[in-house]
Amino acid sequence: MKCLQMSRRAPGRSALMLFFVWTIVPVLIRMLFRLLYRVRLIGSERVPKTGPVIYASNHQSNFDPVLVGLLICDRPFATFARASLFRFLPFALLIRLVGAMPLERGRGDSAAFRLALGELNAGRCMMMFPEGTRTRDGALGEFKPGVTLLQKRTKAAILPLAIEGAHDIWPHGQSRPRLTGRIAVMAGEPITYEQFQREGAEAVLRKLKREIEGMRMMLREDLRRRSGGNYPAPSRGERPFWEMETAGR
Repeated sequence: MKCLQMSRRAPGRSALMLFFVWTIVPVLIRMLFRLLYRVRLIGSERVPKTGPVIYASNHQSNFDPVLVGLLICDRPFATFARASLFRFLPFALLIRLVGAMPLERGRGDSAAFRLALGELNAGRCMMMFPEGTRTRDGALGEFKPGVTLLQKRTKAAILPLAIEGAHDIWPHGQSRPRLTGRIAVMAGEPITYEQFQREGAEAVLRKLKREIEGMRMMLREDLRRRSGGNYPAPSRGERPFWEMETAGR
């Protein structure tokens, strides 16, 4: 069974912890999210089975690391979350279970980069949000180049991920999530280091952003259809960033 292949899933990590946190716990959380939000998880077969991987996702809510973990639980990841999130139990326990490490905003960038390098060079996976912060209005923000810098230094594959619906449930500035709504998460095709070598960092970053936005729009349309038009609510995220850029010219 592939779920028991601990050295493949996360080299150097405790087999007992991997089995409990990334095999048993996701089943329980998935049941809860399906009950509350009818969560849809699409594309888990696209997750690379071996080698270092950078999971790159849009950032809609504090739920996002958990949602990504439900989709890609065969390849556990480490990630960073702002330190203030670790003050609230049981949410702090939940994000620690999916590999989150506290990071003070505006501090420790070089230390975080070194930790990320260590994870990827060991053949493990890192979770990153190229926007750097949660969306305030549902629209996709600008991408920072840290994800491609890590790919350049580690030769890791980048796996594009899109989340839609989570912004409605737990928007920026709201202390607690709503208990109604719809969520979907999708994985795209990996962007390999060979593609990075051919196309360069700027082209890969543009490609990554467009891929994530394209998947997000697909998920948005699907959620609307499945919910009879009730979810997600209308917002600036209604239109893809390329249409917004064209309209702004």
